Amino acid sequence: MISMAQAFKNFWRNYFNFTGTATRAEYWWMTLYLIIFTIFWIPATIMIIIATPAHLTADFTSFWQIFTHSSLLTMIWIFLTVAVFIALAIPSLSLNVRRYRDTGLNEIGVWLLFILTLIFHFYSPHDNVYVRLVPTIVTIITFILTILPTEFLSKIKILGRTH
Repeated sequence: MISMAQAFKNFWRNYFNFTGTATRAEYWWMTLYLIIFTIFWIPATIMIIIATPAHLTADFTSFWQIFTHSSLLTMIWIFLTVAVFIALAIPSLSLNVRRYRDTGLNEIGVWLLFILTLIFHFYSPHDNVYVRLVPTIVTIITFILTILPTEFLSKIKILGRTH
């Protein structure tokens, strides 16, 4: 079994690797690490924004207003947050694709799920009840795939890869 330290190294080493595989342990160690990181990052962000006096006097209706009425510390933190998000987004997507591939999912399934994940990660429809179910279904499918053992789907003709 892979250690948390090795999973962390693999996460950064495979930054743009969308072709390999990632074991369950590698995937879940990094998921745990990212959850812990987020648990600390979000409260720090909230405290920095609350500590800025401008948030009490301005009527913010857009991100740009928040940005232009904030202190230097808040602006630096916002830039840092965006940079960290971008730095973590690419290897996280890569890790997901490698995990899907490790389960034995065929290439069409891997890329279809990857595209659906991207679409519904950044877009959440609000106008139609049935359309709102799609992101939930994609999330459930993604979760199920991440807990499946290595090559589990390769045994299923329609979903599995042929070797």
